[in-house]
Amino acid sequence: MTNHLSREGSEGSSPSRWPQKLVLFRYPAFGIVISLITGFLLQDSARFPLSWILISGIIGFLLLMLRLSSSRIVLVVGMLLWLSIGCLIHVLAYEVPAETLRINEGRVVDLRGILHRDGNRWLLLDIAGMVPYSPTLVLKGKGIGNPAGAYTPVEVTGTYRPFYTCSDPGVPDLARFWNHRRVFGELQITAIRSLPENSPWFRFLNRVEVMRDRYFRTWERYLGNEYPLFAAMLWGEKSDEFQKQVDPFQETGIYHAFCVSGQHLTILGAMLWFAFRRLRLSKRGITVITILFSLAYLVFCSLSPSAFRAFLMFSFYLTGKQLGRNTLGIHFLLTTFLTMFLLQPEILFDVGAELSFLSTAALLVFTEYTPPASSFFHQAKRYVTAGLFLSLTVSVFNLPILVGNGLSFSSLLFVSNLTILPLTGLSIMMNFIAAFFSWIPAFQRLLAFPVQWLLRIIAVLSDWHVRFIPHFYWHFDIRERCGDGILLWLGLIFFLFLVLFWKKTKILLSIGLGLVSLVFLTLGIAQAPGLSLWVLDVGQGMAVCSVTGYTASVIDTGGIIRTYGNTGQSVVKPFLTYQGVSAIDFIGLTHLHQDHVAGTDSLLQGFPVKVLYSPGTYQTESGGKSLPLSDPLTLPGSEGTRWEAFPVLGHSENDQAVAYRFSGPFLSLFIPGDMEE
Repeated sequence: MTNHLSREGSEGSSPSRWPQKLVLFRYPAFGIVISLITGFLLQDSARFPLSWILISGIIGFLLLMLRLSSSRIVLVVGMLLWLSIGCLIHVLAYEVPAETLRINEGRVVDLRGILHRDGNRWLLLDIAGMVPYSPTLVLKGKGIGNPAGAYTPVEVTGTYRPFYTCSDPGVPDLARFWNHRRVFGELQITAIRSLPENSPWFRFLNRVEVMRDRYFRTWERYLGNEYPLFAAMLWGEKSDEFQKQVDPFQETGIYHAFCVSGQHLTILGAMLWFAFRRLRLSKRGITVITILFSLAYLVFCSLSPSAFRAFLMFSFYLTGKQLGRNTLGIHFLLTTFLTMFLLQPEILFDVGAELSFLSTAALLVFTEYTPPASSFFHQAKRYVTAGLFLSLTVSVFNLPILVGNGLSFSSLLFVSNLTILPLTGLSIMMNFIAAFFSWIPAFQRLLAFPVQWLLRIIAVLSDWHVRFIPHFYWHFDIRERCGDGILLWLGLIFFLFLVLFWKKTKILLSIGLGLVSLVFLTLGIAQAPGLSLWVLDVGQGMAVCSVTGYTASVIDTGGIIRTYGNTGQSVVKPFLTYQGVSAIDFIGLTHLHQDHVAGTDSLLQGFPVKVLYSPGTYQTESGGKSLPLSDPLTLPGSEGTRWEAFPVLGHSENDQAVAYRFSGPFLSLFIPGDMEE
């Protein structure tokens, strides 16, 4: 074993071989994390009975107590135990609260909890009587009025309704989206009452919320258009004004600089350490003060998952250094994940948390591959090489999450990480200095100038990169682009392995070509047909689409339903985008009731539409006008298909309508809308 370990260590020191840090299976925490995640995800899909979970966990525990001699058996038994614990956490966090609420569907209930504001939404947290993982509910209705404030105890009366599931491809399933965040429905409020008692923790959070709003209100006056960037970069507030300016940051790949992350905590810790060392405090005292300041900053950022992850890793690192433990960074990352997972199991479904953990893992695992530097030339070369290599590794770790969640990827990431990202670090440091000293009005006005100009330079540089540097920017909310993303990911993995194992180029080249060929074959087999006809799930109302290549024809555009809002915007438009549609041949309306026409504006604004047909004259809210149909007509369509319109004049409103008939190579479909006669 000694020879094996020494040989493994020597291999880890060579940049051409697999590094010692990547032998993760040697770490017990890694096995525990993998087993917990596997059990949790298995339970999410299979929903094993609670009795099975408890029996398997007890069996695993008893077998471990026998102290078996075989290490392989111990490994399997240990995995069984932690798999059971992962399943049990899912039961407690998701199934128990969901079942408790489900029995009250459609009923008026009285609930006590903590009021919290998330953007424009009001949520009910920490609901009394539901432990250990309390669910969250969205509060809706006029009955909410003007609550006393965030993090205050309330008693609410309202009707409970769960979220509904949408079955359309490419459309976000809001029921699944909210349930994964342990938000199990909405409460239509009829009454809300503030309660006098409140825990010290929530009283503290309420004061922080009030203080933050009051404290930063003056910054809007000094920073002007740059204030939304300042608020996003300093404490992660994504206002509507920030969303209007966010496109260049997403396209250059520096959007993460406007989310509180490890970069923020590292800069804050370095500033605090430098300042307190000048006061000649002991290292232990500096460690305690730095952790307390970081915790205060975390609370100030509303305890976002990425900020919480950064704080835990930062605190574990400082504590380990103080205790004299020379522990690898991967240990801190695994311990941080275990802590967060036990406290907030929903982080496993949070895209921001997933990207945060994977990016940190990429940085930890591959930082040892930066070559040493001596002269200025070598330092510059090292800076460029390290920046490109880290961009590559982070992309390899993150790209599957980006593709799976319909996000985007930009090749500008490799350039902007070298040019713009250092400026974001300087801007973060300047924001901290401004926050520290802006209690003094004179300093606030003085510091506003460098804060504003740094943010302005970052915005201008981002826009310049987008305009003048050739690049590709892929949105994975388009089905065909997901296949491109898979190929890109395999290509990046192949290139990364070439860098790490350059001595084994021929073997890796063969493997890489084989994988790429397999993916091309899979995508070719799974290629969608040239013509498809879809009847969309828009709740009450209707929307029917025929898709041929990159064009579509649409009959009715959905209405407005609870949870999804305007289904033209939230269902029909995302569906057409996912199908790769770039233009609409025509939109035909069967009749002019809201549940059939409310989504028309969203499609007119989202796609070029040749013509809009309707019974009688119809004008949309944005000013679009329809062509009224009074006689049967053959409508424009793709080659090989035929659409026909038949106006009908009946007695009721539903019979003042247009019926449509679709004829294709293998199908004929008649669409009468809501006709009654």
